[in-house]
Amino acid sequence: MGSAVETLCGQAYGALRYDMLGVYLQRSTIVLTLTGIPLTVAYVFSKPILILLGESTAVASAVAVFVYGLSWAMGRDLFKLSAASDVMLCLEAWYFQIPVLVAGLRQNPELALDSLFYLVKTTMKRLDIWEDKKQPLLKN
Repeated sequence: MGSAVETLCGQAYGALRYDMLGVYLQRSTIVLTLTGIPLTVAYVFSKPILILLGESTAVASAVAVFVYGLSWAMGRDLFKLSAASDVMLCLEAWYFQIPVLVAGLRQNPELALDSLFYLVKTTMKRLDIWEDKKQPLLKN
């Protein structure tokens, strides 16, 4: 469900419908919360629910241990992934900001920044993530 939000927000941004970004975010927050609450209750009370449904106590206990262990393991792994992702985002931002700062300190900053722009543009074209938007010629 979370990946659908990413798709919708990307489409809204591409269509220049910035107002819809907020709408999608608010709706998805409500839907995901309303979906997550019953799932959390089912996880927390998995043992009594299974016993109520006629499952043996041994099986219900094993399932509860598995669910609790899985929840902790997933939470720990998600924390590790999010920490690594945060570091990568910082490094990526610094990768572009530091050269701009250094270029601004040079004797001819305009030339340095132009050179930096072409370096980034060439790199992005090689990675096939640059879109050349044709600029219209000046009107007569």
